[in-house]
Amino acid sequence: MKITRMLIISFLTVTALCLSACGDTGNTQIASAGGGPADTAPSVNSGQSAGDGGSRINMDVPSGSRLGRRLEDFKFTGFDGESHSLYETLQEKNMVLINIWATWCSPCRMEFPYMEEAYEEYKDQIEIFALSCEPDDTDETLEAFAGELGLTFPMGRDSADLSNTFRANAIPTSIVIDRFGTICFIEAGSQTSADNFRRLFDAFLGDNYTESALLTEIPPEPAADAQSKGGIRVYTLSFKDQNGAPVKDVTVNVCDDASCTPMTSNSWGIIRFIQPGFAYHIQVVGVPAGYNYDGDAEVSLDADGGITKFLITKQ
Repeated sequence: MKITRMLIISFLTVTALCLSACGDTGNTQIASAGGGPADTAPSVNSGQSAGDGGSRINMDVPSGSRLGRRLEDFKFTGFDGESHSLYETLQEKNMVLINIWATWCSPCRMEFPYMEEAYEEYKDQIEIFALSCEPDDTDETLEAFAGELGLTFPMGRDSADLSNTFRANAIPTSIVIDRFGTICFIEAGSQTSADNFRRLFDAFLGDNYTESALLTEIPPEPAADAQSKGGIRVYTLSFKDQNGAPVKDVTVNVCDDASCTPMTSNSWGIIRFIQPGFAYHIQVVGVPAGYNYDGDAEVSLDADGGITKFLITKQ
């Protein structure tokens, strides 16, 4: 298995989207301009705060992106009259997939059966909010649509105007909010398999998910020849000095049995990558001027993923 190949090749299949006038230019629901949580945002799931917002390795978050910011709480009422709150839902579920769509959108209709198939398997851990941005989609229209396709996740109108918040000028648009309330994934376009949704959900689940992980694409499908533990895992390398301050620009090699890939810590002192479970090993090959690394020459990672901490001593 070659990490380089898996980081370069994307198996995200976006076959179609609808141009939409749903969005405008607002940004009313975004709480934090940086990588962490807003000071006033409510705590969610076990009372933990949002992570540092470090991005997936080798994928820089574009300037102005909403990834890594915290989404303020919002509520909507489903066509069945039941009220849903983002943060109340995150008290029970590990993530929420917000899908912005409209009944007239053919690609939206096409991906819903795949979304429903994955939802049936993951609904104890995740929730889906399907929000129509079409003003003419009444509760009666939505109920008939859901009944026709056999959809069981909460569905209603975009009363919180999230299509405007995320400038969703093309639909369907999918947005993942993780257990910490962090915006971790935004993508326009329809998916053509339930496996795409499964891999997306897997990236935000598990006891090892202790910091927000940002995705700019759905994790790739494991290579057929991968000697892995199976399943997608989130690997986080944290580099701090003796005072607990993050250390930027630490260079490492992330290696499997076939190859090594150079990676560099970001401004939060973080390297994060999302790949199939494998016992990768890390070589620290360079530290910034004024720092020393006196740890092991090679550090093995647990195949289950999680956080591995490195002490980089400031001189």
